[in-house]
Amino acid sequence: LKPGARLSALMELPVTYVFSHDSFHVGEDGPTHQPIEHLLMLRSIPGMTVFRPADAVEVAAAWTFAARRDRGPVCIVTTRQAVPRFERPAAADVQAALRGACVIGDWLAAGQVAPDLVVIATGSEVSSCVSAAPLLADRGLSVRVVSMPSIELFLAQPPEFQDAMLPPHIRRVSVEAQTTIGWHRLLGPHGVAIGLDRFGISAPAGELNQVFGFTPQRVAERILSAVS
Repeated sequence: LKPGARLSALMELPVTYVFSHDSFHVGEDGPTHQPIEHLLMLRSIPGMTVFRPADAVEVAAAWTFAARRDRGPVCIVTTRQAVPRFERPAAADVQAALRGACVIGDWLAAGQVAPDLVVIATGSEVSSCVSAAPLLADRGLSVRVVSMPSIELFLAQPPEFQDAMLPPHIRRVSVEAQTTIGWHRLLGPHGVAIGLDRFGISAPAGELNQVFGFTPQRVAERILSAVS
């Protein structure tokens, strides 16, 4: 499909592509079903807007954007797995997601008034990071979790919005069940990208999450190890 998707971007056609099975979690279907690099490929096409929604709110935002789009293609990339419901601040609604990113919450360690770290996640990894955040706060590391369903839309926002989401003076970590290539343009020189830079293996999604370090507990451990 890449030649057609690329041409639709080149011709600025308002085509909506819907893709599913978005990560190594589909390994139960066989070791060849590992779209580790596809998100990077889609994001690299000029004029393509890619959404990887974390929940129903962000799916609604993606379809709202696509319905209003009159020039250029949109990709909506979803997971096959059930996504746990997580609480959102009142401001983190469809309109916030339409700007490409929103703060899901700040989890502060005892005695702290601001986060030490911003954790940026997409898709099903957002809920894992939300569950990992209180574990990190208990270990003395205050974190902000930012869901970023569309990198393209986020980078198109004014600098003030970007700085409000990702304060310039706070270290950043990205968490995505895909290749880490491409994330450092958002992370800066001291940021850390957590992902998977190899093809997966054939096993149930829950086992793969543990093996590759994407359960909430393992995410918390990897973040602590990365920033210590």
